[in-house]
Amino acid sequence: MEHKSKRAQERQERIDGINKLADYALMGILFLFTSIPLLTVGVSISALYKTIYEYKIQEKPKFIHIYVKAFLNSFKQSTIVWLGYLLLILAFVLNRQSLIDSYALLKDALQIFHILMIILATPVVLLMLCYIARFTDNFKTVFKNSTIILLLNIVTAIKLLIGSALVAVCIWLVPILGMILPPFMISKGIEMIEGIFAQFRLANNS
Repeated sequence: MEHKSKRAQERQERIDGINKLADYALMGILFLFTSIPLLTVGVSISALYKTIYEYKIQEKPKFIHIYVKAFLNSFKQSTIVWLGYLLLILAFVLNRQSLIDSYALLKDALQIFHILMIILATPVVLLMLCYIARFTDNFKTVFKNSTIILLLNIVTAIKLLIGSALVAVCIWLVPILGMILPPFMISKGIEMIEGIFAQFRLANNS
């Protein structure tokens, strides 16, 4: 009886694992669909974060409804954050093209500056998008709190930078990975991010 019970449990765990993978794949499809215009990638990240957060704390949540609601709720702030990030990348690309056309020491220095700004901005932008998904603070507070949190958690900032770079490269090389990598990476990192959110808000409330 005990052996049969163990086998039944293992079978159920495999079924749960397959169902979870299927759910993440559907979330990934939602993410890709809403990210088709590059301008909405930021709000898609916020919506995906909120969806996975609810997915982990609820039993069988209606994640499509959660995703759509989170997308609409975070649209304004997340879009502003993402547009700022895209402008930074655009400045880098334009300056690089200008360097190719005609070299100048000032342009070279500006290129290094842009690279450093992108590196520093990436974890801040990602944490802001997660913060927006979870809380209803105004934009100034979102930026201030996200920056302070990362300054107090440098290791987390480095992990966000490395993780986002790996995901971006993998999706660039194999686009179909965009269906599973974003929800998988958020699922793996959500406990870390929620932990620092909880510590920060507890410290502010004490």
